[in-house]
Amino acid sequence: MKRMKKLMALITILLISTMLTGCIFSPYNVGIKNLKKGEYFAAIDSFHEAIEKEKNLADSYRGLGIALWETEDYKGALDAMENAIEQGTKENVTLHSIMGNCAMQTGDYGKAVEHYEAALSMKDISDELKKETRYNLIAAYEYAGNVDKAKEKLEEYIADYPDDESALREAEFLETR
Repeated sequence: MKRMKKLMALITILLISTMLTGCIFSPYNVGIKNLKKGEYFAAIDSFHEAIEKEKNLADSYRGLGIALWETEDYKGALDAMENAIEQGTKENVTLHSIMGNCAMQTGDYGKAVEHYEAALSMKDISDELKKETRYNLIAAYEYAGNVDKAKEKLEEYIADYPDDESALREAEFLETR
């Protein structure tokens, strides 16, 4: 009986340690560690592995998107972040702001507008990110060919940030259009 209890205790310890080791060294966790260390290509590989194994799909896609953003693969980053949202990742200001920036880099200005508007509609946006996102939204409207909307948003922006020299220069530029 004692021998059986010892055996069961040993099996339990082995199972627990195997489970913990499996969690600690999961491709997702390795990807996060690589991301934190700035090893973006290694992170990309780890997140791809996690996605193939269907582990933490939403978070793995989000991590992949961040790593791809850092390597300037904007289309890949945007696709990964869209997949993250489809898989149920929590949408937030930073995510939509980065997605807007990716869309700008790929020339999809309509999508950039959508993401910047989504970011601005969220309650937890910091003043600094709000200012940056509003300015990016103006550029997105301008590049999308909606100069009237860009002028409208720029007028609102300057009313809130009258000392922003780049916005004042942009207003002078848009007056010529």
